[in-house]
Amino acid sequence: MNFHRACEYIKSYFPDLEIDGFGRLISFRYYNNPNLSRFAIVEKIYSDHIKAICLLRHSESPEDAQRSFYFSRFLGAEVGLPDGTIIGCREYYERFINTHHPGRRLNSEISHNLGKPQIYFTGFAADEKKELDDIASQKGFWVTSGMTQNMAYLVCGKKAGRSKIEKARKMDTIIMNREGFLRLIDSGEITAI
Repeated sequence: MNFHRACEYIKSYFPDLEIDGFGRLISFRYYNNPNLSRFAIVEKIYSDHIKAICLLRHSESPEDAQRSFYFSRFLGAEVGLPDGTIIGCREYYERFINTHHPGRRLNSEISHNLGKPQIYFTGFAADEKKELDDIASQKGFWVTSGMTQNMAYLVCGKKAGRSKIEKARKMDTIIMNREGFLRLIDSGEITAI
């Protein structure tokens, strides 16, 4: 597929979808199939990933086309645009926000941590939480001091509050316990609770 074919595909299957404007239709190569360029319609953007309709997936299984793609897994940390330009994920993120969400402020913490999945630990004793924060930071996570809209993971200890867990569920955040987190950093396997 190329951008011309991607646009034709969109016109056929999504005739009412507006893809004009910076960064709505992109291409990228992803870690699990480095030889294949993927084309996606970006629906939402977060500091570490996008939610998008994957055209390849849509052509195979339309009901399973909406996917999350993490910037840290983009090969070369690059995004292709319909005009042939290739830019880095950080520049893409900043330009997308400035174009589609001009009132949303970019701060240096987001810019510095772009591409890192956000994680928050709750319900742990202070010393255990500090240990988990340090491990997560060393493994490339953006450890937050509270729950955020862009949070990828909530890791719950035995004293985790029900309201935080419910809030995380509503935000489509992956919820796991300490063992699930350690499994994630060891093997990449996600075991949600």
